[in-house]
This record gives sequence, structure tokens and C-alpha cells, in this order.
Amino acid sequence: MQSQILCIDSLGNLGEKALAESRPIQCQHWVTSRRFQPSVVWKLARWLRENQIDLVHSHVYNAHVYAVPAARLAGIQSVVHHHKTYIAEKWHRQFILKRISRWISRHITLSRQTAEDIHRKIGVPFSEIEVMPNPVLIRKTVSELDKAVLRHRLNLPESAWIMGHVGAFRFEKNHVRLLNAVVQLRNRIPNLRLVLVGEGKTFDKMQARVQKLQIQQYVVFAGAQRPIEPWMQAFDAFVFPSQWEGQPLVLLQAMAARIPILASRIEGNLSALGQEHPGFFSLDIPEDLENTILKLYRQPSWGGDILSHQNVVLATYPDLEGYYKKLSQMYFSVFETLKNGQARTRSDKIKPLINSVFLSLLSSNCF
Repeated sequence: MQSQILCIDSLGNLGEKALAESRPIQCQHWVTSRRFQPSVVWKLARWLRENQIDLVHSHVYNAHVYAVPAARLAGIQSVVHHHKTYIAEKWHRQFILKRISRWISRHITLSRQTAEDIHRKIGVPFSEIEVMPNPVLIRKTVSELDKAVLRHRLNLPESAWIMGHVGAFRFEKNHVRLLNAVVQLRNRIPNLRLVLVGEGKTFDKMQARVQKLQIQQYVVFAGAQRPIEPWMQAFDAFVFPSQWEGQPLVLLQAMAARIPILASRIEGNLSALGQEHPGFFSLDIPEDLENTILKLYRQPSWGGDILSHQNVVLATYPDLEGYYKKLSQMYFSVFETLKNGQARTRSDKIKPLINSVFLSLLSSNCF
């Protein structure tokens, strides 16, 4: 199965790094505004026909609104991937998705709950929804000696108690709550450090807030990092206070890095970690985050209980090989499916190897 990656906007940092690693990415700077541009649909449809694409797979809303109509115009199939929960989704996005869903061959969700949301709010039949949790690449456990070496290489204090967070700087990630926790805990946990990995539109605001709270010595802004595994393995705890999530891939990465996770009790985190995860805290209870962090610091054995639970949950996730196999089977099934009594377009002309294009999350509008 062959694939092509097309970017119709700016690559963004992730796209630039992928390009630097010699990943095959085609760039067409068609999107010049945050407003929807109908002409881009026509340009994309023409590109799909000229490159003999048979399937379009989009991963974010800003890609869906171009990919699905363009695939329709080109007479080919489209698959959309839902990475977010629908709790905080804007009403107009739900309306638009409902309107274009009749052109979508398959919807992929990360959890059963999101599948039920799509069925209820958008009206998608369960027969057109595939629940596919993200795959996990298992990492070996890092010894304390190795952790010290990692911290030295990453310029992190070797003797500190480090709680880490990895995520884009956006409102829903709740960095403000983490910084407030540092203020409350700096005198209760010796050598406390908070390491924030990521970048985003609230990055400057969070740096300014650190200055205002006078906690510069306790907070490390690490920026965007690849690979992320060494940073994960250098943490003593992974703290994730998001206000809403789909199924956070970063939680799977933290489980694979074998570090105890403390996470907010929200739908996406419950789905990723399991309902019985010991390290949940409530965003609605004052100081519940601080008390949970303090418990982990003071009771290392509780951290062991968290890790034991995470190992059980981790074993339920597919590995990369199994995930890609299931994804390939889903692609081929698209061409064998009937919808509303009509055969899929071009289903009688499918080549042995489907030439597919993936709308990847390199930036808001990358294909």
C-alpha cells in the first residue's frame, strides 16, 4: 500500500522536522486564511485526480472540511479520524460534520465513548464507525543510573524530584493549574521541578505567568522535543491536568515509558488509563491535584501500585504491527461496502495496491 503526504498550508514545526528527516512531503500553499476557502476544495480535487489517489484519510477538523468535499468531487473514498472528545466541540463544527458525513466512508474513533457521541450528535451509523485505540511502542524500563545519565544529557537537575508534562500550550491543557500547583508545593517537596515539553499559542503567556508567580527556579520550559522518550523516562511522575481530551497519545507514551501518571478525571483520560486508574484527581475539588502529587512523592509504594495498573492497561493496547494490519483491512473493506444501496465509486477499478493519501497532523491543514 502506497501513501502520499500533501500539505496545503504551512508545514509547522513538526512538518519541518519531518521534511528535514527526508520524509516525502509535497507542499502546496493553497490555504492563505483561517477562513474556509472553497477554491482549495477544487484545487485539492484536481490534485487527487492527477495523482490517481483512491482514498483520502484526514485527521483534524480543518482537514476534514477540505478533504471530504474534494474526495467527493474526485469520485473517491474518504476516511476521517476523530482524535477529540465532543464535549467541547463547537456547535457549528458538529453541524458541518453532520452535513458532510453522508460523503464519508468510515469514521475512526479512539474510544467507544467517542463513537457513541458521533452516533448520537452527528447521526453516523455504528456500522460506519471503527473504534481503534492508538498503538503503543513498548519501551524498556530505565534504571535509576540510566535516569541520572538521561538527566545529565538533557541538562536537568539529577537530584530533583521532577514532574513532567508533554503537550501543546493550549487552554484545555490547563498549564495554569500546573503552575499554581508548583506555588503550593515548592516548600513541601524539596528540589521540586516542573518540566513542560511542548509549544503553542499560550506559551508566552505561561512564561509570563511563571515570572509573575516568581517560580522561575522551579519550572523548565523545554520546548518541542523529538524523540520524546528520553524526556519521559527522565521524569519521576507525569502530570496531566487537561480539561478535556480525546484519547491522549501522550498518556500511552508515558505508560510505555514506565512512569506513574497523575491525570484529571475526564472522559479521554478515563478511556486511555481505565476507570480504576489509581492516579486520577478531580479538577473540581480544591487542592486535589496538589494532594495527589504530594501523596506520590511521600509514598513511593503507591507509585508502584500505579505502575502495576498501567502495565495491565498497556497490555490491552495494540502494537504497531497489529494496528497497521487492522487499518489496512479497514481501507480495503471501504471498497467492498455498499452504502444506501449504491456501490462505492470506482470500487470496480481498485488496483491491487491502493494509492492513498493521508491528511496528517503536521499542521492544521496538512494532507
